[in-house]
Amino acid sequence: MKRFKKDKKNNKGFSLVELIVVIAIMAVLVGVLAPTLIGNIEKSRESKDLQNLDSIRQAVVTAMSDEKVYSATVPTTGSVTVASGTTGANLAFSSAFGSLSTEFGTIITSDTKMTSKSGTSGTLEIRVSSNGAVEVGVYQSGSVVSAAKNKVSMVSK
Repeated sequence: MKRFKKDKKNNKGFSLVELIVVIAIMAVLVGVLAPTLIGNIEKSRESKDLQNLDSIRQAVVTAMSDEKVYSATVPTTGSVTVASGTTGANLAFSSAFGSLSTEFGTIITSDTKMTSKSGTSGTLEIRVSSNGAVEVGVYQSGSVVSAAKNKVSMVSK
């Protein structure tokens, strides 16, 4: 007697319906998470810009540690803008502050660019007050631009 065995089908894979359900779930997750991730990217760009502003300020303070540069840079009254540049790229020093420009160039050797929306919305300026305080910030129409995601102003004092 021959025994008849039923041939088992080898269903080791996923069905088409199961694959479509998984793809639909992934699409919903991407739709929910994408806005959050995009916001985090902009927040990290703002944080990087704030660190760049602080690095520029520290470089100016270091450059002004030379007595000749300090006396040539600090005004007797008020404050003065010693350098400015759009979006931080190609920061140009006023010709009256050549010694500061030279010292600054030895400390920061590459252009520092602002990358966030807030950082590129105005003009990067370096200001020095009569008491020697250095302020580096992004200004638009004379006022400081604020970083929307980090909820702080785009200035380093």
